[in-house]
Amino acid sequence: MGLIKGSSLSAGLSGGGGAMELISATNVAGGNTVDIQSGFTSAYDNYVITASGISVSNNNDNIYMRVYKGGALLTSNYQYYSEAGGTSSNQDGFKRICYVGGLDSGWTVDLINANSKFFCINSSGYYRGISLGMNNEATSGVVTGIQFFCQTPSISFTAGTVKLYGIK
Repeated sequence: MGLIKGSSLSAGLSGGGGAMELISATNVAGGNTVDIQSGFTSAYDNYVITASGISVSNNNDNIYMRVYKGGALLTSNYQYYSEAGGTSSNQDGFKRICYVGGLDSGWTVDLINANSKFFCINSSGYYRGISLGMNNEATSGVVTGIQFFCQTPSISFTAGTVKLYGIK
């Protein structure tokens, strides 16, 4: 299988990396959130998450991201650096994953060191550019899931696919 174009993991990790294995593909429609809570295991320390063909009910919203650690959704204490917005801490979610504005949109997220308290996420998405360095060091445990959500609670996903890949 080929590697995901645009992913920093596509160059491999730790001296060469390995194969990407498709773990799951989730069709999104009908809700404000997309939760993927299966497939995160100690078999993979690094993941790539892609989204394509994403549209939302009013075609004008930001998409955010949060993680589950130890089975619990983390809603505070995120720290991140974003090219668009500088350094920030104690955030409730990872801002600017993607902006959906009238066109089918998508994004790529690299999840690095998922089995460590000190995980890191790099992302790139339509319109918002690149966001770098999300983490949540305040909470122990490993990453056990992800959530993407629309910034505006009344807006819902209407189409698209989110795929989770594990890196061997």
